[in-house]
Amino acid sequence: MYLAKHWKTAIVATSLIAFTACDDDTDDAPLEPVGNYEAVPEADEAEATEDEPEQADEVDPDDDPRRETADEADQQLRQRMMGRVMEVVDEEGFDAAVHVCRDEAEPITQQVAEEFDVEIGRVADRLRNPDNVGHDWVWEMIEEADGEPLYVANDTLRAVKPIHLGQPCVNCHGQTDQLAPGVADALEAHYPDDEATGYAPDDLRGWVWVEVPDSPN
Repeated sequence: MYLAKHWKTAIVATSLIAFTACDDDTDDAPLEPVGNYEAVPEADEAEATEDEPEQADEVDPDDDPRRETADEADQQLRQRMMGRVMEVVDEEGFDAAVHVCRDEAEPITQQVAEEFDVEIGRVADRLRNPDNVGHDWVWEMIEEADGEPLYVANDTLRAVKPIHLGQPCVNCHGQTDQLAPGVADALEAHYPDDEATGYAPDDLRGWVWVEVPDSPN
């Protein structure tokens, strides 16, 4: 069908070119065919769409083996981040943990991403680190998730998983009068536009998002 339409279009276009190229006082001359075009019978609908790319079918995330990869990457990110924060807290205090978040969070996240061959990150509607904005699809899934873990699978598997504030985190994310000594000054120095205080234990602090490709390592 496409070649037949192309042939008709070529003949019409040739006619228009010949018409507009002639002066008013030039005798009309018969048009000569341009090239050797042969009409092609119309293909049926199935043949016409044979080469069109197929849309990826949505897969049930519960049956998708990539879900395990997403869960492991999420768990490792949380454990490594919290483990490093508490290690520094034990040695230097909560104000020093602010430095960990500023200087070590991104390298730890990148390490997990490379280890599991995923994209992974953290987002929140009240940011401390202004770089933690996430992809558009992350926020679309968060709106749909309604505070619960959510997975979507097709050519990639995507997951968003809530972060609830733990009791120790109140020292850096709680009400102003609950912050540990030195934290407010550290936040003012490193995150002057910080929005991530005023939380209580168990509040929804943010989300971990993970994207697993079709063939993870």
